[in-house]
Amino acid sequence: MHSIEFNDGINSVSVYERLKGSIREIAADFSVEQQEGQLRVQHSGTSDEWLESIVPYVATILTDEIVERYESQLMIQKFKKSHALKDRTEQEQVMELMKAILSGERTEIPIGKRVNQRVDALYHCVYRHLQQYSVFQWNPFLNFCIGSYIHYLDDLTAAVLEEYTLEQEYQTIVEQLRSYVESSEPQCTEVHLWYPNQTEFRFCDQSGVEWGLARRTHHTDGTLVFEEGLLPKERIISPIASLAPKRLYVYTDRDDGVILTLRNIFQERINLRAFEQWEFV
Repeated sequence: MHSIEFNDGINSVSVYERLKGSIREIAADFSVEQQEGQLRVQHSGTSDEWLESIVPYVATILTDEIVERYESQLMIQKFKKSHALKDRTEQEQVMELMKAILSGERTEIPIGKRVNQRVDALYHCVYRHLQQYSVFQWNPFLNFCIGSYIHYLDDLTAAVLEEYTLEQEYQTIVEQLRSYVESSEPQCTEVHLWYPNQTEFRFCDQSGVEWGLARRTHHTDGTLVFEEGLLPKERIISPIASLAPKRLYVYTDRDDGVILTLRNIFQERINLRAFEQWEFV
C-alpha cells in the first residue's frame, strides 16, 4: 500500500474534487479520502505504477491547484514589494498585462515565449516532493520547496514591470505626437508613404515630390524625435508627425509597430492602401 497525506493548510475540498473526478481514469486501485481538512491518497498497486502513474498525476493536479489559486497572489505581493506601482489603477493594469503574458497573448515579449517553463519548474518541485515524502505539508512546501518556480516568477515580475513602463512611455509619446499633429499648422496637405518595411520607404507630398533625407531632416522638429538608436535616414514617425499633414496615405502590406503608431497618432487622418494604388513614379 502506498499513500500520501496532505495537511497543514491545503484546500482539501478543491484538491479532493480534482482528484476524485479522475480516479477512474488513473487506476481501479487508486483512492482519495477526505477527512477534517486533510487528504489521503492511496494506491494498492505496484511501486512502478505508483511512481510512474499515480505520483505524476497527483503532481499535475497539485501544480494546477497552486497556479490557479496562489500564483496571482504571489505576483501581487512581488509587485507591491517592488514599490514601482503608485496606485490601485496601476496595479490592475500591470495584472492585466501579466495575465496576457501568461495566457500566451504577448509572445513578442521575450519572457512571453517561455512562460510555460514556470509551470514545468513547479511541477518538478511537486513531483520530487511526492517521491520523497509520504506526508505533504502544504504551507511549508509553498514556503520552502518551490525555489525554482519562484525564480521564474521573479523574472516574470521584472519583465512585466519593464514592459509596463515601456508601454506607459510609448503612450505618453503617442499622445504628445497626436497633440502636436492636431494643434499644428500643416506643412503639407498630404504625405504619401511607400512602406514595404522599416529600411525601405519613400515619402512624397500631394504633388508626387519625393522628400529625401535632407528635406525630411530639415523639417523634423527636434523635440518630437523619440526613435532612439535610429539614424536620421531610418526615422519615419517623427518626420511625418513634424509635417502634421491633413491626410496621411500609407501604402503597405504590413501591420507592424510603425503602422500601429502612425494609426494611433493620425487616427482619422490616416488611410492605408495597397501598393497597387501608388500613383507616383
